[in-house]
Amino acid sequence: MLRLVAMLRLVAMLRLVAMLRLAMLLETGFACDWSLFLATGFACDGLLLLATDFFPLSTSLLIYIHRLVFFHLLITLTQRLVVLEPTTG
Repeated sequence: MLRLVAMLRLVAMLRLVAMLRLAMLLETGFACDWSLFLATGFACDGLLLLATDFFPLSTSLLIYIHRLVFFHLLITLTQRLVVLEPTTG
């Protein structure tokens, strides 16, 4: 039962990180510059992990969390760009 609660907490935290990072990047206009995109993402992940008692974690778990959030955000940004493209025809 404790594992299930921990997993649900981790999933909720990952969704929160992805939503906050996307909102922050879109509001500040950093989403078009990859170096700032990654730097802001690492800073946001670190602060949120620290604030939600998931710090310190093992390095491999932190890398795994960052990859999950990064790919989720990349898919979300790609979907937004596809929706925003003008249709021709």
